[in-house]
Parts: sequence; C-alpha cells; structure tokens
Amino acid sequence: MVNKRILSSVLGSLGVLAVASTITVNAKASTYETTPMLSYRYSKKTANYHDKSTSVHYKYVWKKAVEAWKQKGFKWTSKESSKTNLTSYNDSSKKGLTIAGYDAVRYNPSNGYIIRNNVMINRAVFEKYGYSTDDQIHVAEHELGHALGLAHNKVNSKSVMNPANRFYSIQPCDVRGMNKRYSTAIDNDSVNPNQYVDVIEYMKVKPRVSRVSYKYNATNKQLLIKGQAEGFSKIAVKYGHNKVRIFKVDKHSAFNVKYHFKGYGTFTVYGVNRKGKIVSNKYKIGSNKYATEKTVVYKNTRNKNGEKIYLSNVAPSTIRVFNRGKLVKEFVADSSGNTIFISQKKLRKSNLITIDQKEFNKKTSVRVKVPKLQIGENNVINY
Repeated sequence: MVNKRILSSVLGSLGVLAVASTITVNAKASTYETTPMLSYRYSKKTANYHDKSTSVHYKYVWKKAVEAWKQKGFKWTSKESSKTNLTSYNDSSKKGLTIAGYDAVRYNPSNGYIIRNNVMINRAVFEKYGYSTDDQIHVAEHELGHALGLAHNKVNSKSVMNPANRFYSIQPCDVRGMNKRYSTAIDNDSVNPNQYVDVIEYMKVKPRVSRVSYKYNATNKQLLIKGQAEGFSKIAVKYGHNKVRIFKVDKHSAFNVKYHFKGYGTFTVYGVNRKGKIVSNKYKIGSNKYATEKTVVYKNTRNKNGEKIYLSNVAPSTIRVFNRGKLVKEFVADSSGNTIFISQKKLRKSNLITIDQKEFNKKTSVRVKVPKLQIGENNVINY
C-alpha cells in the first residue's frame, strides 16, 4: 500500500514544500488487535459531513457506511456546511482501476486537527470488478475509517481497514482503534494556524480471484468454474499434475471456464499477466468440493440367502452397487442411512462388492470396497 504524503508548511509569507518518505511494512497474514492510527483526527468522536452524491444508489451506500460507524460509537451528522465531503468518481483508466477509493485530508500538524476532508469511492472499479452493494458499503466504511483517523490494518487482515478491503465491515479491532484514537483530548496549545499537511490515503485494488462458484456436468464430464477476476485479464487453471490452461476474462472481469477431466485431483485457479506470471491469489477446488463424498460401510453380514450391507450415505443421492464391476443394484436414497440386500444368486461364489453414490451437480464418489465375507461371517466397524 502506497500513501502519498505531501507536507505543505505555510509560515507567514514563506511557502515550503516537501515530500515525506513512504515506509513499506512486510505484514503477516494476521490482524492487528487494535487497528493503527493516523496523524490526524477530529476534535471529538463526532463530525459533520456533506454527501455530495447525485445518484440515489451512492447516497444509499454512504448512508449505510455512516450508519455502520454511528452504531460503533462515532457520531456522524449530515450538514451541508461541512469540512468533510463524501462523493464518488469515475476513473476507468488503467491506473484508475487500481484504486477503489481514497481520502484526501488536510490537517494541522501541531495537533493533528482536521482542516478539510474529501472522501471518495471509485464507481468504475465497482462496475469493472462486480462489487456488490455490500462490497461498495465496505469500501465506503473503509474510507470513513481513514477520515476519522484510522490507518490500514495488516495485509489479509479481517478488518474494515484491510488495505484492499471489499468483504469486511467494521470489526472489533477497528472499534478499538477508533476508541484509542479519541481516548485523549486534542491539544490546542501552541498551535500554529498557518501550518498544514496534505495527505492522501489510497485504497488499492488487490489483484485476486473472487466469487468463485463451480458445478460438475456429468454428461460432458466437465467442471464449470465461474468467478470474478480483479486486476488481470487472463485466468489460469491447473488440474492435478496436468499442464496449465489459460482462459480469457470477459469485459465485465468475469470468467466462465469449462474443464473436461478425469479422476479426483485438485483444481487451482489464479490470475496471470501477459507473460504468464502469477499476479493473484490461488483459489483451490479439491475433490471434496466438486465430488460426492464416499459412502461408509459400517456393517455387513452374509448368510446362505445373500448379504446385507449397512451404509451411511449422503441424502438425497443415487447409490449404485457393483459386483466385480458389474452393476447389480441402483436406487435413490432419501435418508442418510440405508440397508442393502444382495441375493446369493447375484453374489455367486466369487464376489467383490463396491459402492458409490452421486449427489445432484456433483461428480460420482470414489467407489468403496465392501469387506469380503464368507457365508456365516459378519463384519462390524465400531466408531
């Protein structure tokens, strides 16, 4: 996350302009217990704001974001004459699509008191990357967090102040940060009224694969994978040890992949650039997600009439029973426990029973071997 900091000190008739350095922190994937603070603040845990949005939708977004902070203890009050302005903008340029929003603040460095505050969210990013209304509200909450004096929490943190937040509302760590920021009174002594600092806190769009859904097509033996691609135009799909396949992302930053495959390997989905270099997170789809889980045979008994098999299974599902690879029974199971009887005629002298099951929109499970019994034998598994 890069913060552009411009220090402007106006002392009498003398103007001084300096650029402050940026500190890069190698943050772990955890969350600060208390979200850090910035150098500025309002005088109290209350402030006026003016929503300059002309769209009904974005007025709603800001309203919900303001209400969220009010519920956590910061009193925002709508007032047309205000130092804090809320609005949205539309920057669909290549660089613009890397910024979801920003907060431009001018404050007095003597005591951190805010002189003016312009809080912005980028409509183009929302449209390009398919942000839901809730996602947009979370971005607005993030920018209001900057406006009241909160810095970013760690990368990948569970915090509204996550540097690339989209999915989190205000968390307890953020409330602790706000309360700490306003735990002391603002210092009005020795204040130089002619000194100010301009700061812009950007919220970057982090390249990532999100909103992934998948469905197995049994007719074509394909896994259908859909999702959103943020910040890249090509999606890579790797299945097991097979070669990586590249697919294009559409103009709405969505991808729709149909992948024909055999077996029960793991799919890995991620974004790549033009050179094929990985630029996003990796989203994994294991067989436990696209295939039906295996049945559990917890008991089977055999006598001269045939064999009884006691199953724990998924419901509803279609259960199939095989003897040496030949289908001998198939039925729809509506309950999660079933007893199957196979006659001696179907068993014959030599038998090797296997069972699988299939849920709707999932691949058939791996076949389970039933313990082989002689007439008069029983098998029980105790859990």
